[in-house]
Amino acid sequence: AAFFLLVRSNEASEWRDYASKGSTRHHSRAFPHHPMEWFVNHLPPDRPDRSSADDRWFHPLLVCPACHGNLDLHAETREPMHCGTCDRTYPWFGRIPVLAEQETPDPELRALADAWNRVAPGWRLHLGKPARVLASAEAPLLDAAGGIVLEVGCGDGRLFPSYGVRGLRVIGVDFSAVMLQMAAAASSFPLMLADAHNVPLRDGCIDTVLVPFSTIRYLDYGRFFREAHRLLREGGVLGFTAWNAAYNGPGPMLRHRVAAWKQGRDVARLSEVLVPLRLVGFRVMTMHGVFSAPKWSPLRQRLAVRVRGRMAASLARDIVIVARRT
Repeated sequence: AAFFLLVRSNEASEWRDYASKGSTRHHSRAFPHHPMEWFVNHLPPDRPDRSSADDRWFHPLLVCPACHGNLDLHAETREPMHCGTCDRTYPWFGRIPVLAEQETPDPELRALADAWNRVAPGWRLHLGKPARVLASAEAPLLDAAGGIVLEVGCGDGRLFPSYGVRGLRVIGVDFSAVMLQMAAAASSFPLMLADAHNVPLRDGCIDTVLVPFSTIRYLDYGRFFREAHRLLREGGVLGFTAWNAAYNGPGPMLRHRVAAWKQGRDVARLSEVLVPLRLVGFRVMTMHGVFSAPKWSPLRQRLAVRVRGRMAASLARDIVIVARRT
């Protein structure tokens, strides 16, 4: 027990020091209450990306996040996008459209964006979860994916190679500009900076919505499930992973590294997600639980057992749910 506490304490203090000494280039100055101003002011310096004609098939799918009207994109010149219906304008960040409609920016959203912008440079190195556990939890999502895929919380594009192998068309959405910048540099998949509760895409234009790495902990279940239902075609698939609150999330590494960690919530009871999921109009297809070794165990990098069923999902550290739009 003493050894376990010492390891946890050292781990936590190491990450506190790293976060305090980390990059402050993207740290917020002030949060002006003006449409789009906060997001625009906090974009990192533009860097070369892997833009190509392949990412322009999704431009006709984009709509104004405020009124869902048509946008004049100016994709070639990168001039601000303009909505002819409500007369709002939205900027480009490289090849990434910035479509986060915030008349008065949500304090939680901007705090999360700021925290993840600071985390981004070292995120891949300090993922905080063994690759075997991640692969086991995300395999059911990838197996269910088809057609046009919307990945919510795509981050730095960690799953993009897996989509490419399967020949999927993918749109990545995230609220962290630095994460999206990293994804744009590594892949030609289309990306956009937007709020997952109000994704600026046309109704019924998506075949699969995926939310990996328990990003759903930052979302309002009811609002997000309604938005996913709007985006999906009839028979479309929604897949997501979540952390079991009984295990207190992913441990102190990520909690200390991400300042806004406490703003999210993990699943204490499966009914918290299953009830709103069914009320909105989804039918659960599969449910899995992924069991892994504790962080101090020498088997941590090797042990990841995925078991199907509601009982397994309620007991495991990682919960995986795949549902179909009815």
